[in-house]
Amino acid sequence: MEESLAISKLQELDVQWSAYLESEACPPVIGLAPLSEAESQTLDQLVSALAPQPRQLFSLLEKFPACMAVWLARKAGEAYDAGAFWEKFSELIAVVVPMNLRDAFAKRFRQACRNTMAAWLPPEDLGGQ
Repeated sequence: MEESLAISKLQELDVQWSAYLESEACPPVIGLAPLSEAESQTLDQLVSALAPQPRQLFSLLEKFPACMAVWLARKAGEAYDAGAFWEKFSELIAVVVPMNLRDAFAKRFRQACRNTMAAWLPPEDLGGQ
């Protein structure tokens, strides 16, 4: 996929998800947002095309916080269920997040959620990132 087309699609998805996350329909837990399988697959392709490295993933999370946060929450939920979280998560998002960047990744993810969700509630227990 051409980079400008991928960025345009991410902008479109981010506008849509921003409106949803700011609405009263949004649950206080981002992982409960109704991301369709088709949207998830589209985001898989877009991220794969634009962010093969962690720093590029961080950049996408900062530029498109709403759609990236929803997508990452979905992938984190899938990885959590599978055990060996970070290995499975990296496989699902097609970006290896090395141990030394996991804390920074988790902080950026929380910031994206906090900045885009009207009903955001901080987690009671942050666990191991």
